[in-house]
Amino acid sequence: MKKIIYVFFLSLLSTTIFGQNFPGNRPELLLNKIVKPIELNKSSKEIGYLNFYSKFNIEKKLLTKQFRSTNNYNILLGKEFKVIQVFEIYSFMGMKEYAIEMENKEIGKLYYNYNPKYKGSYELEVLGGLDYPEDFLCNEIKIEKDKFDKSVRYDSPKESSISFTKTFYKGVPKITMSIYKITNSYKTGGNCLRFLFEDGTILEFSRDDAKVKGDVGGSDFIYFSNFELKDEEIKILSEKSITDLRICFDDLAVEKFSALKIKSYLKCLIKINN
Repeated sequence: MKKIIYVFFLSLLSTTIFGQNFPGNRPELLLNKIVKPIELNKSSKEIGYLNFYSKFNIEKKLLTKQFRSTNNYNILLGKEFKVIQVFEIYSFMGMKEYAIEMENKEIGKLYYNYNPKYKGSYELEVLGGLDYPEDFLCNEIKIEKDKFDKSVRYDSPKESSISFTKTFYKGVPKITMSIYKITNSYKTGGNCLRFLFEDGTILEFSRDDAKVKGDVGGSDFIYFSNFELKDEEIKILSEKSITDLRICFDDLAVEKFSALKIKSYLKCLIKINN
């Protein structure tokens, strides 16, 4: 019952966490980093942090005692910890979980229960951010194989209305880009897709196969486009950081971490061989 209550309260945690703090399936990236607990929203402050433990049984690979102290929020907020070790632990849910051993001179050693599947419940901020390896996001690429024609398809997650797909048909590769954006007002479709990059350059897709189409989705309108990328476009999109995307008359600012993810996903697809 206690486990169920904790899971319920995880949804109340603040989700204002910089992407550069979350190690995904690579918790070892936290080693030797300085971390501190994030500031929680008002309702979560009354509960405190849920994933800190004071005792860990290394032999049984079990976190055995939560660091609660009535409400641990005021005790832990602002405290800096150095990450010393990362242990894979036994999970009751059958998923990979980890015990992150960390140390603060005032508090001593604590252990953080880390589950890579629940980014929304992650309570740590990494000072200076994480140093992601180039292939960090490649494990987010999904693979789909067609049983009939033996074709293989690799799909990236959607990021800032953009996603990529690489397909192999009879051994021939093709990379396509998809644009999907929901808006509350439709003005026009057609040749109206433009990318603004950090260096001030612009990439415009004005050819016929890249036309933006529109459709009604409930009370909203949907812009969408799907087309094959040319080699020079792949090179630009995989090397430059997008700051803004214009879809017809709708502009979308692209955050730095989103721009990094877009580049990384495309680089992952470029490296894939059939």
